[in-house]
Amino acid sequence: MKMDILKKIILDGQIPYFRIIKKGLFVLAILIPFFIFLSPMSQKDFANIGWIVLICVMSVRPVSQIFPDFGVFRALYMLRREFGIFAGLMIFSHFIGYLLLAHVSIFSIFTKSVYWNVNGYFFWGIVGLLFMIPVFITSNKTAMLFLKKYWRYIQKLAYLFLLFGGIHIILVGKDIGLTGLIIVAVLWILAAMKVKIKFLNRGV
Repeated sequence: MKMDILKKIILDGQIPYFRIIKKGLFVLAILIPFFIFLSPMSQKDFANIGWIVLICVMSVRPVSQIFPDFGVFRALYMLRREFGIFAGLMIFSHFIGYLLLAHVSIFSIFTKSVYWNVNGYFFWGIVGLLFMIPVFITSNKTAMLFLKKYWRYIQKLAYLFLLFGGIHIILVGKDIGLTGLIIVAVLWILAAMKVKIKFLNRGV
């Protein structure tokens, strides 16, 4: 029985109570980042979690194409909005946590030259967040219907959010920034080359 359930989840992508899980994840994605106000000292942890989830969100589509035998990846792709919102808000919460700990007002970010030095990590992080904002605002069905074909173009700004976020992390001195960018780039290249890795001969 358990094996049948696992088979349906992993191979067929049939996740039980999928709609309930989807709604639950959306609520958690909105609420969890607010904990930064209770624990500003955790801002680096928020950044790390947000970055890892963002890498997963940006990787799930090519992974589902490269490994077509595993329907679970297609199911996870259907949850990209919820996880994407979570990743964006966690990274934004990292920014809020920094402001709280450093006792810096958000207005100072736009007036002090130290934050806009291209050679510094602040610049790349801030610009990345600026690209994240329109992606976040339009991550809903209403925006999709209103913007129509332009909606996809706005959503593609997520790649700039990823790129500039990666540069920010690299300049901070963490390898996870470059590693994340390489993982996403390699997976998309393989998907573009229509590489498919199959383990099963299903339907034969």
